[in-house]
Amino acid sequence: MSNSLLKSLEEGKGYHITRMEKSDLCTLRAMVRDQWLSRMQEIQPDEFERFKTIPMDHYHRFCDGFDHKSLWTKYSRMLSERDVETIKKLDFIKTLECKLGKFVISNEDRRGCEEIYWRIIRPGNMDVGAMHADGWFWDMYDWPSIPGRERIKVWISLYTVKGKNGLRIIPNSQKKLDWKFRAEKRDGVLKPVFYEDEAKLDIIPAPLEPGDIIVFHDLLVHGGMVSTVDRTRVSLEMTLFIDKTE
Repeated sequence: MSNSLLKSLEEGKGYHITRMEKSDLCTLRAMVRDQWLSRMQEIQPDEFERFKTIPMDHYHRFCDGFDHKSLWTKYSRMLSERDVETIKKLDFIKTLECKLGKFVISNEDRRGCEEIYWRIIRPGNMDVGAMHADGWFWDMYDWPSIPGRERIKVWISLYTVKGKNGLRIIPNSQKKLDWKFRAEKRDGVLKPVFYEDEAKLDIIPAPLEPGDIIVFHDLLVHGGMVSTVDRTRVSLEMTLFIDKTE
């Protein structure tokens, strides 16, 4: 059955980790780096030559004085339609199709093409996302789903240190439907705010290295990990609509 993985995400621990080939990782890294450098050239043209020599996971050492939040909005991190089409031809996408069946990549912001975007997270607590389930955002913003299809998330490590600066997850949390959270405005943006006592929850680090892919249920509770290493974390993500009937 082509969507046996989807059933496992619903009824099992809520996530699955797989790995892409090094060639796919290199393609994704180059694609994201080009967009990162283009943005740096736009805001810091005098420093551009210096940034061209910096690995992305060292970004935090050279970004003093930047307004990180306004610099790296979601729209500035969304890949172009051309890049999305390139990604859809990579081997890891074919592997996901074998495991899940045919899928469609979401376009919740209605920007005209499927949305694949990246995140850049400095060490420390400044940029880390709070615990949440993606489905809460879809409900809050009433983003359009596709009838008869199930949403799942794909999160790809481009630059992480295993167990040190990736994601935190709560296994099996997609089965619990009464988590304590509510929609609140934070920094002018409506977000789900988690009100559970995290010390009492079984939160674990997802053991992700560069090239690892974690596929997880739309209601799996997860969040960013406060880095314990001197590295910037870079990741890539997308939401998929899976045909449940295949």
